[in-house]
Amino acid sequence: MDRLANLRLSLTAGSAATQPSLSGGQVAPSGLAPVLDAVFAAGGAHGPQLVVQVGCGRQVALDWGMRLRQRGGGLLLCVDYFLVSWAERVAGLLGPPTTGGTTSGGAATGQQAGSDLLSAPLRQLLAAVQEAGLRQWVLPLPGHPRDVLRALTAAGAAPDIVSLGGLDGAGAGAGREALERWLALLPAGGMLALAHVNASTAADVGAFAAAAGASVLTLASHSLVLKGGAAAGVAGVAAQQQPGLPEGAAAAGAAGVVPVVPVGPVDPRTCDPAAAVPAPGWAPCDMRFIRVDMAGRVVTASFVSQGPWGNLLSPYFQGLAVAQLLGFRFMYMSGFAEDAWLRHLPREVAPGLICPNASEVARACVRCPDPTMWEFAHGCDAGWTQARRAMQNVTLGALRSWAAAAGRALPGFLPGDAAIQVRCSQDTLLGHGYYGPSAFSMYTTYLPPDTKRVFAIYAHHGHNGPAVYAPCDKLVDAMGRYITQRRPGVSFAIIGGEKWEDFSRLALAPVAFRDSMSSFGLWATLANTGRVFAPPALAPIKDSYKSLIYTLPTVDDTFRFVNVSVFYPEVASRLNFTIELKDQSPQIDRIIAWLESN
Repeated sequence: MDRLANLRLSLTAGSAATQPSLSGGQVAPSGLAPVLDAVFAAGGAHGPQLVVQVGCGRQVALDWGMRLRQRGGGLLLCVDYFLVSWAERVAGLLGPPTTGGTTSGGAATGQQAGSDLLSAPLRQLLAAVQEAGLRQWVLPLPGHPRDVLRALTAAGAAPDIVSLGGLDGAGAGAGREALERWLALLPAGGMLALAHVNASTAADVGAFAAAAGASVLTLASHSLVLKGGAAAGVAGVAAQQQPGLPEGAAAAGAAGVVPVVPVGPVDPRTCDPAAAVPAPGWAPCDMRFIRVDMAGRVVTASFVSQGPWGNLLSPYFQGLAVAQLLGFRFMYMSGFAEDAWLRHLPREVAPGLICPNASEVARACVRCPDPTMWEFAHGCDAGWTQARRAMQNVTLGALRSWAAAAGRALPGFLPGDAAIQVRCSQDTLLGHGYYGPSAFSMYTTYLPPDTKRVFAIYAHHGHNGPAVYAPCDKLVDAMGRYITQRRPGVSFAIIGGEKWEDFSRLALAPVAFRDSMSSFGLWATLANTGRVFAPPALAPIKDSYKSLIYTLPTVDDTFRFVNVSVFYPEVASRLNFTIELKDQSPQIDRIIAWLESN
């Protein structure tokens, strides 16, 4: 793909479930990480300067945007026929709509599309990119994929990469004709990327490529067709097994991926039966949303069905821990509304995943007397701390079961990889007492000597903040510079995806770092079978985020709470930072200086 050194145009059909395919079927979630890894790494130090995305799904836009930023910037042109509010907004920006053909499919009144609307802005944007160099702009435009195809042709823009998301019927009929039209638009060496929507997609695309005289690289989730050129460059990237590529993908070098080892029950011969017996006279304390039935030898838990994953999982995992420590059966009486891996967590778990230790439950009752600490169990440093093996068993089992049922591929890592959770967003950076970035020295101190690649898991999904928050972007960039300058030979990259992807990455990376008091990060890393490092926890006392009383819980030899500095809001306040600012941009340089010097 020699033309990748010049101005490039990428066309992608987004992953939003409402975006129809060209043949009228539903587009499966794209999971663009494997394609992005291949495209950007194959392009060397340069990536696409102009991305045209059909179907502006939020996550796909973020995936492209973060990769463009890593390569110095670029222009993202969002084209979406179905977002009426965007269409009306753009129509207003562009002035009176042109006369002529209108889009099909029940467009809103006054919405115009086709090459008349799209080609002029495309010409202007191409000229602007050439004139201004790499920039970061976003412009939404209404349009149907076929209109985009016409507009690209009219604008004289030959895309280097066309990503169609999912396309039903790739082997024949309208689907085959659509592929032929898109491939004809590509120059020699251009790439056509298609997501696998069913079991026959890879074979259909392979037959299409052979008939068209193109080469094809088959990943577990996508097929990459290269027009009139070899796939060696992209295949080499796939062989590196970038994180986010599926474990066990059928690409060269996949044998080096760190396997996910199932965690089974403990050998009962290693357990002390007497440890399962509570002290005489002991009775369960008030555990909000968790009930211990001593006579029935069962622990039940219940909670709301939807919400932030970390909070949702707290009563489940703490209830599971209490049951296993008492040697009781565990039953979860609620459900999970979101159609994700959480639904594959077992509703009933027999004892025996760990050795019973009733004294730990008694200690947890003393340590965490406030019932709310059982609802938000990540704020209690007892109970779950001694049940990691049980959490590994149910979490890894649920992830693998869900991935198989949903046709998803869990992320794969190589030996020497490390993942850092970055829970930075507008609602957490000096905006939430229990969140704060760790001093950068934590990572250079505790990264193992054999570390080769470091990945910041930075998903931009703060629930109260914007999707992209400039101060956090700047903080993560500074983290990368700090690590690579002090650890020669170690690379640093920023990745992020859907919540299940980021949770899986933290659960499966050979080395993982938890962010401050993040419950999402805690439950993910407790499932990890590798090495985990976490900053000090805030003590389970009222308003501990104000008193800054810390604790270093004991989990096991491979999960360590370490004594490092964390820039909590109270720390910032005592250093005369202004924590009430809605936007921390004016202070971000000072914040970074603190993180670099502590």
